[in-house]
Amino acid sequence: MQIKEITDVSDIEFVTRDVARNGQIHDTVSRLQPHTFKSTGVSVYLRPIPPFLLRTVGKTLVAPEPPEEDVPQIDGTTRKEKNRAHPDYIAAMKTYDERVNEATADLIVTRGVFLTLTDAMREEVKQLREFMQARFGVELDGDDTTAYVKHIAIGTPAELRELIMAVTARSVPTDPLSKSG
Repeated sequence: MQIKEITDVSDIEFVTRDVARNGQIHDTVSRLQPHTFKSTGVSVYLRPIPPFLLRTVGKTLVAPEPPEEDVPQIDGTTRKEKNRAHPDYIAAMKTYDERVNEATADLIVTRGVFLTLTDAMREEVKQLREFMQARFGVELDGDDTTAYVKHIAIGTPAELRELIMAVTARSVPTDPLSKSG
């Protein structure tokens, strides 16, 4: 997936339509919002990501099952119970949570961030790709714009958290009775 490059965001609006359980239709209308990563000074535009789309990403990954153990009963029999405290299960859940968080962050970066790369930015990505391949044998994922946002623009873990909050907080339904929204 790649981040869409744009040059003029002044007239771009995104509309997300949700139908509530009572049948009412709620539209989310929002314009792209400017955002600057303070540590790097890189400015991008953000669009909202609906919360249920974020949840869908987590559902694509299969959570590990805890191992079953025989638990002795008072009457001398045993019963199988899932052991959520088993160290292997705890480690597997940690890995699963990391994968869900990574997939969610990837969705936010690829769908929620818009940026038009300059030639200098493309060169910076090229040099970073070459460095990571030569030094660590690692290929950076995504197209140049995605790689730039993920590996250059977002300079700190706090900025990633701010980005996630900025993109998810923008996805709030408008009042269905409002004429302005």
